[in-house]
Amino acid sequence: MDDYKGPDAAAAARIVFNAQDLGADAEVDGQGRLLLPPEMRRELGFENQSVRLYASKAHIRIMSESLYEERKKQAAALAQADLAMLEGAGLR
Repeated sequence: MDDYKGPDAAAAARIVFNAQDLGADAEVDGQGRLLLPPEMRRELGFENQSVRLYASKAHIRIMSESLYEERKKQAAALAQADLAMLEGAGLR
């Protein structure tokens, strides 16, 4: 994203800066859990709580349990409408 030249280049540069500022090596503990750096957990509001990790398109998305539950409810509530829309657009 550092070399992004589109209309939102300034926004991309800020995202890269924030990612580099919070970035650090992570470790895996004896139980196979990924340990996020304390500064990152504090900044993201994840201290002392479980998080959900999703790998997608060469990046990892970290989501709090509360945000996960909110998105889960939203996805369930809109599932039929979303499916109908996608089928209308040609999804088979």
